[in-house]
Amino acid sequence: MGSKRASREEPSAALGPKVCPVSASTARPYSQATKQTGRLPDRLPLIRPICQTRPVKPNPPSCRGYFGIGAESISKSVNLGGLLRSANAFGASFAFTVGADDRAFEMRSDTSKADTHLPVFHWRTVDEIQLPKGCSLVGIEILDEAQDLPSFPHPLQCAYVLGPERGALSADLLARCDQVVRIPTNFSLNVATAGAIVMYDRLRAVGRFAPRPVSERTAAPELAPHVQGQPKRRRQGQRQG
Repeated sequence: MGSKRASREEPSAALGPKVCPVSASTARPYSQATKQTGRLPDRLPLIRPICQTRPVKPNPPSCRGYFGIGAESISKSVNLGGLLRSANAFGASFAFTVGADDRAFEMRSDTSKADTHLPVFHWRTVDEIQLPKGCSLVGIEILDEAQDLPSFPHPLQCAYVLGPERGALSADLLARCDQVVRIPTNFSLNVATAGAIVMYDRLRAVGRFAPRPVSERTAAPELAPHVQGQPKRRRQGQRQG
């Protein structure tokens, strides 16, 4: 019995520790070699794993300023959960809802548990909204007078608010907004998708990245290291003036 157990354990020992799964197509050489010889080959074919084996890239450098994002009258939990997950991924400082449906708080789609990493405020009415001093409120809505997102200069301190799934931002909230921006699309997008696009555009505009090449198949230049400037000193006469 001992010899039979040892022989059965030899194939698993030859394979080594299980690191990641392989697909059926990549595992085919193993099964063919085993059927022909009754044992695994001495040299195993090179198999490309289907899971991540390299360390992931570090988080992008933090942008200047801060931002928050939220939605008005949101009713679907999958949309609110997706929006909060994207907010957590893009480094939002806070998130919020205005007049949200109680069913939206079942946020099972937020697998990152964003409410444990950033504050999430739930306001019932527009009058309850309290933003930090100097924080601009930017509405995301399809309006003729709204600015196009690709050419919008993002404020360093702002909060973005999106409309509900079926409808638009209320008149009271639009009156509260300092600016209104629209995403140039043929029709309206999902709330979570629109929020992710806005946060990505902010990351591209405010973040510190190398310039994008004009021609295709061209490598981007390396980003120059940040150099802190010398402190500015004022003359005695300028201080008195």
